[in-house]
Amino acid sequence: MTKHKQIAKLDPVHCLAPGLFSSVQKGKRPKLDIKYQLDDDIYWFWGPDQLGDDDLLVLQGLTSLAGRAETGLIDLEPNPVTQVGQIAREKLKATGEAAKQKAIVVKCSYRTFFDEVDLVGGGKQIKALKTCLMRLFAVSIIYLKRKDTGHRLLSEYESDDAGLYVTLNPMIATAINNSDYIGINMHEVRAIKSGATRIIHQRLCGYMRPGESRYITLDTLVAYAYPVASAIVTTTKKRRSAIRAALRELAGLGWPIIETFDKFKIGRP
Repeated sequence: MTKHKQIAKLDPVHCLAPGLFSSVQKGKRPKLDIKYQLDDDIYWFWGPDQLGDDDLLVLQGLTSLAGRAETGLIDLEPNPVTQVGQIAREKLKATGEAAKQKAIVVKCSYRTFFDEVDLVGGGKQIKALKTCLMRLFAVSIIYLKRKDTGHRLLSEYESDDAGLYVTLNPMIATAINNSDYIGINMHEVRAIKSGATRIIHQRLCGYMRPGESRYITLDTLVAYAYPVASAIVTTTKKRRSAIRAALRELAGLGWPIIETFDKFKIGRP
């Protein structure tokens, strides 16, 4: 059995941007159109489809695999020497500062990917994976500064009978190659079953270092998974119930959670 890497390194913006990933209903998804400010930087995520917890799991799995040499990790320099590297860099469509940063290519079999995220592979799973890859690839990230720059969430991907070939964006590559990253515990990721749990788990990991704790209201947690508020009372009740269930799931993973009068004290293991 493959020895899994425990930590996936993600860029803070991918963890903290409100509404980047959310609980979505089956069927037609709304467009993704959010802006997030971190310090003096503003990031605009735009795409034809809202990203869900299924897309988040795919991104977490790819990022985790990027830290494992046996999956064919390649550091793509800003000015590659080889023709293959030059073609891959051109497909990156990175501009401005992003064009000066490294990118990372992950190459693996479907079996390796599904093993990484603890899913049973098969025709339906492969089809669902390809759909997630298409949604992630379609998302653009634009930096709104004095000189606007941007790139795609997934800079390139190919999938065939042999497996996957995916280029992660420069922001994720920088996080993997440097110390400024959010560490996501892949043992916890593999154990999570609920989509709402997966989303609030990532957001909480973005806000708290291991060993830290925060006081957070139930409605704030609801907004993590359901960023668009509902005016329907029954829908709001169902969402609050789903988040309470997600907190119980996190508690089962070893997260200390205490409910106070109007907030939850949540600790990260």
